[in-house]
Amino acid sequence: RQAEEAQRAAEGQAREQSAQWLASSQAPLDEGRALMASGEALFARHTLLVDGPDHAAAARALAARLRASAAAIAEFAAASAALAPDVHAALQARQAELAAAAAAQEALAERVERERRAALAGLEQKLEVLEKRLSSQDGAWGAESRALEALDASAGETSIAPIQARLDKLAASVDQVAKGFASLQAQALKLPQPQAERLAVIEAQLTAQAGFVARLRAEADAARERARASAQAQAQEAGRAKAQADAQAAA
Repeated sequence: RQAEEAQRAAEGQAREQSAQWLASSQAPLDEGRALMASGEALFARHTLLVDGPDHAAAARALAARLRASAAAIAEFAAASAALAPDVHAALQARQAELAAAAAAQEALAERVERERRAALAGLEQKLEVLEKRLSSQDGAWGAESRALEALDASAGETSIAPIQARLDKLAASVDQVAKGFASLQAQALKLPQPQAERLAVIEAQLTAQAGFVARLRAEADAARERARASAQAQAQEAGRAKAQADAQAAA
């Protein structure tokens, strides 16, 4: 009888300890469910680039805690000879639940990291294309302005044609950059601060270059007017010279 009482006491103590293990392991499971929901929200709220790294780190840290909890429960169960079958089954079920939750957190962390890398790489590539295009055109505006200023009006409008062709090419390039910028600005993903700052610089450069296009077009129009005025003056001078020559011949 004394042995039976000791067995019942051991079973009672084991049951109580098992209940404590089940209770203490519930908190990380609840945390895991909340973290899974917030992880999915990264995609729905387009905050993957901004909040992705912190979330992935939190998911991996929680996965480690979940696995540690499962291991501790397994160790307790192995060391407790007085566990009733139903208690043992409950502990085994909790271990499986903890392992599954840990795997889910790790999978979510991997997905967040993978998709963030892809999104960031695409963003960086687009920013770099716009930056290089704008940078390559920096010196062209002053050069074309000086070329227009240096034109000899008496050379006629044909002398403007090569400059106009280059100006049209520059204007088309600025239009392409504007389309790329608009596409980046319209994308839903919230940008990290460094990329947002780069986009702001691109916008400022784009605005400046669009202004240069308008200014050079005005300068080209002015050069044409000078060429036309020069041609008209030359024609008038030629007419006067011819009239004078005809008058002298008639005399």
